[in-house]
This record gives sequence, structure tokens and C-alpha cells, in this order.
Amino acid sequence: FKRALGKNDKTGAKRILETPVTYTLYHIVKERYPTLKDALRDLDDALCMIYLFSLLPQRSGVDEHMVQLCHRLSVEWYTLVIHLQSLRKAFISIKGYYYQCEIEGETITWLVPHRYSYENPHYVDYHIM
Repeated sequence: FKRALGKNDKTGAKRILETPVTYTLYHIVKERYPTLKDALRDLDDALCMIYLFSLLPQRSGVDEHMVQLCHRLSVEWYTLVIHLQSLRKAFISIKGYYYQCEIEGETITWLVPHRYSYENPHYVDYHIM
């Protein structure tokens, strides 16, 4: 864009601005997780965050679409675990429900928080999470 403006090419600069930039992250994901087992090993934290966001109230400051997406993903994960009959352990603690399943020989443990109403702190930036 700067090069086109430097050359006084107004039509070229306009074309560059109007052309949407498209990129994919598939190659980065494939580099990070070359096999399914590698992806399953790193699934614990992602599942905990999905379940946390799926239980957030509508007024929490988080995008409503994100909460709905996380809820849908959590239901799909439950469906997969039920279909594969891979649930091995479950434990109730003060933090919530811990579940452990085994998929493709990898043990996956995740936490589902208790459902209770609470006030979200205003100083927490949910966009970073």
C-alpha cells in the first residue's frame, strides 16, 4: 500500500485496500500437532476453558456468540465421549467435576465448574482468556 502511494498509483492503492486479506492457520496447526495423539495430549487446558466459558452468564462481558460456541463444543465433546464409551474416572471437588477419559491411548482430564450464580469481577479481561 505504501509503495503504491509512494508511486502516486491511486488506483493500485485503492485496489489493495479493497482486496480482502485471506490467510489460513492450517500450516501452523499442522506444524504444532503433526499427529492426532499430539493434539490429544494438549487438549486438557482447552477443554477446561471451553467448559468455563460455556457456563458464563450472558452479562459477563464475553461475546454471546463465544459462549454459545463453547456450549456447543462442550455438548459435542460429551457426545464423543459417550459414543466412544471412553469415560474412565469422575471426581467431585470444591472446584467442580473432574472427568478423565482415554482416547487413542491418551488420557485426557478436564474440569467442569459447578453451576452457581456469581458476580464476575470487573477487573478481569476476558478477551485475554
